[in-house]
Amino acid sequence: MKFDEIINNLAKNFFYYIFSKILRQISRIIESYLKVTNDKALILLALKKIYGTTESEEWVRIKLEELIINRVKKRQKELVIVFNANNQPFLVNGFILARLIDLPLNKGISELRDEISPIYEDVKPLKLNEELISPISYCIAYDLIKRFEKFEVQRKTKVEEILVKKEEKAQAQKREVREKQQFSTLNWIERRITSSLMRISSPGINPNQFYWQEKDTKTATDNIKLHSELGGKNVIALFTEYFQFAIEKVRLNYQMNLPSNDEILKQVNDIIEKELGKRLGHLPKKEEIEKILEGERLQVARQIAVRIGKFLDKALYEKFKNKK
Repeated sequence: MKFDEIINNLAKNFFYYIFSKILRQISRIIESYLKVTNDKALILLALKKIYGTTESEEWVRIKLEELIINRVKKRQKELVIVFNANNQPFLVNGFILARLIDLPLNKGISELRDEISPIYEDVKPLKLNEELISPISYCIAYDLIKRFEKFEVQRKTKVEEILVKKEEKAQAQKREVREKQQFSTLNWIERRITSSLMRISSPGINPNQFYWQEKDTKTATDNIKLHSELGGKNVIALFTEYFQFAIEKVRLNYQMNLPSNDEILKQVNDIIEKELGKRLGHLPKKEEIEKILEGERLQVARQIAVRIGKFLDKALYEKFKNKK
């Protein structure tokens, strides 16, 4: 029995010894992984500082590059011990590269072995020769930093392209929404003007039913206010756009003396300046007009609606009168 216990104890001790060595090795690898990951953030900060240096600060760039490379060399030394890799430069430096540019270890090693090295890029397109390099090397550390720098440039470019595409998509969606809203806000006034001017000439029609009423002023005011909130243009331009659209619809259905686009713009300006001036005590500036209050926007919309109604009534009256 004692012999069996001795064998069992030896087996347990042997197992725990091997298991502890495995765990110790795994913990060292994890520790190295975390160190390189932390180094990545520091290297990024240093690179940003380097990009921001001027010609007179050349010494700053050189010093920062030296500090980065020394940090990479420190990791090389640690990994040579962790992996027992005195003659495996691609394993040691492939591990570092993989962490820097977010690759699996095998792809990091392949990248280092199979791709052109930035060390020789100004001389000749050459790859690293495993037989001529050491795991702990200033040159390989420089190579890793340059590959990481290139990776960051490509990553930023992709991010910028994605952001540009998202912005273009967002703008396209805004334009689509604005066009739909614009159609909605302009649709009522177009139908109101066109149908009235077309039907006023019909036989036996009572013209009074086509003249502008208070309910029309309310509906037009709501539409004009909504139109002025569409965005894409400044407030004056949006108010003017609606006014010009309505007058153009009157002109298309009956030829008479109507204000030009410039005159409409002046009228809108006058209305806005007068309305905002009540609160501000002076002629409003462009930025103040863009910050028009809700109540002021409603009053401006109402005054424009009333003027549209007067022009429409005049056109209806003249057309009905000429029919006789």
